[in-house]
Amino acid sequence: MNIKFSNKECVFEEYELNDITEYKRAANKLKKNENIKFVIAIIPTINESDIENPYNPFKRVCAEINLPSQMISLKTAKRFSTSRGQSELYFLHNISLGILGKIGGVPWVIKDMPGEVDCFVGLDVGTKEKGIHYPACSVLFDKYGKLINYYKPTIPQSGEIIKTDVLQEIFDKVLLSYEEENGQYPRNIVIHRDGFSREDLEWYKNYFLKKNIEFSIVEVRKNFATRLVNNFNDEVSNPSKGSFILRDNEAIVVTTDINDNMGAPKPIKVEKTYGDIDMLTIINQIYALTQIHVGSAKSLRLPITTGYADKICKAIDYIPSGQVDNRLFFL
Repeated sequence: MNIKFSNKECVFEEYELNDITEYKRAANKLKKNENIKFVIAIIPTINESDIENPYNPFKRVCAEINLPSQMISLKTAKRFSTSRGQSELYFLHNISLGILGKIGGVPWVIKDMPGEVDCFVGLDVGTKEKGIHYPACSVLFDKYGKLINYYKPTIPQSGEIIKTDVLQEIFDKVLLSYEEENGQYPRNIVIHRDGFSREDLEWYKNYFLKKNIEFSIVEVRKNFATRLVNNFNDEVSNPSKGSFILRDNEAIVVTTDINDNMGAPKPIKVEKTYGDIDMLTIINQIYALTQIHVGSAKSLRLPITTGYADKICKAIDYIPSGQVDNRLFFL
């Protein structure tokens, strides 16, 4: 993918600091230029409390007009202009990966995904305000971990359980998007549900049976207190990345590396609630999906299925609603 550009192809707009109205004025000018495809905004450092930060106004306006954007702090921009050291290259590398993901690029995939699976779907529920929730969409990946698209429904709901009419909307988008990409429906889907899957299992069974599609449901839980340690000859150390404990349909998996003097890694808990897929395959799939975060050279603690769904929850105001997209606005 060629993302080279020249100054002649760019539109520049200045803005005054410390005035939210001024920030909105600058952002709204984007609406008047249909040729703009991406926005890079230099903003004050977010923790400078004496300045009203333009991050939120810029992000909201860009989402309204369906434009992905990258915010870069003034502090970081100054570092690029004065140094070319390893730290600056690391920042630049991650920013470049973020931009690549936001324009629909895919930096890496899994060559040989374990198991007979055609695609993965990540589901989560985001809170809009007290009592009102939004499903954070379906985040759809093919069997190589390549993002096909994600979707944030427009239907609000109460509670953490995704209603069947919203499930219908989500999985219709999943199947039609997969068919558009591959010419047919997937034959085998693995659903990763952030937290607990309390949705109507009979709805899932009826929906996928009509389409002759096998499916499995796996809960991925990030919030629990258990920690794992190695204890060898009475010497205690952190477990290596990829360690796990398996019991029946539940597993505790370590997906990150932490030095012993920095504390203990936080594992994730994985539980199969439906499907014929075996747990070792589930663990290997989930670990693989933690290794291909689009927005950084570092891996995620969560698989990108529920990890990205969780990120959408936290950035729900900055993502276009009711449309399928493969541009990762939330990175």
